[in-house]
Amino acid sequence: MSESFESPGAKLRAIDFSPRTLGLLRPLSGPLTYLGLRVGGRDVPVYAFFDHTCRAIAYPMRFAVTTCRDWRGGQLTYDKHLGTDFVVPVGTPVTAAAAGVVLAARHEPVGGHYLWIDHGGGYSTVYQHLSVMLVREGQKVARGELIAKSGGTGLAIETFFPLVPPHLHFALFIDGVPADPFPGEASPGFWAGGTDPRPYDFEAALDLPLSEEGIAKSDLLAAFAEDELLATNFIPPLQALAPERFSHGGDWRNLWDRPRLAMSLPFRAEDVSRLAF
Repeated sequence: MSESFESPGAKLRAIDFSPRTLGLLRPLSGPLTYLGLRVGGRDVPVYAFFDHTCRAIAYPMRFAVTTCRDWRGGQLTYDKHLGTDFVVPVGTPVTAAAAGVVLAARHEPVGGHYLWIDHGGGYSTVYQHLSVMLVREGQKVARGELIAKSGGTGLAIETFFPLVPPHLHFALFIDGVPADPFPGEASPGFWAGGTDPRPYDFEAALDLPLSEEGIAKSDLLAAFAEDELLATNFIPPLQALAPERFSHGGDWRNLWDRPRLAMSLPFRAEDVSRLAF
């Protein structure tokens, strides 16, 4: 199952491009953003939200809008998209959404340059399509600290250049499982500010204590392999992307009982005001 990540061309051939793909192209905002223009001003347009119809961590096999649903019940997302895409010009400063330690600063073919940060309590975040990474593995970072510059790296963006705008793909994981940071029926939400996240304001942020304990990636793979649905979706990306050990939150019955991480928008206040969607 790992062949698709070892061979980017094979992975791309497996993605289903269809007439529904056309709805994801941005012939105006894509080129303008590549030229360095902020099409939303200081407000950051959202290209795609988290898709609630898919439990998989895998990259989408269908770059189209069919069964997907975002946190509001709409379709500002695409099938199997498990992050939030913020449209920003290449080179926009990217900051840590919360305090933590850098688990991975690497490259993979589809998502390009990426950072993985552990925030403690089972929470971690991933920042993809970066142009420059400014931190190293094992480094501790503060909330709001500059960690990278945004870009358009990775075949997921490069394939449709310049019709898919450059963006930061931001993803939240809880005990290694992808989660939507926006609130929903099964989730309390994880943004400081609720449905109106802002850059770090030094007041509304909650940082959790980091723990040396974690769960080995091999243990996660073994657990997911026993799940008929998750097995085919989780294993290849974990092998290619994930650090060797995730933070985990312990024996929490559900997300409502778990100490909650309130994340800030991963940009500087001087560059970004709020999200536009």
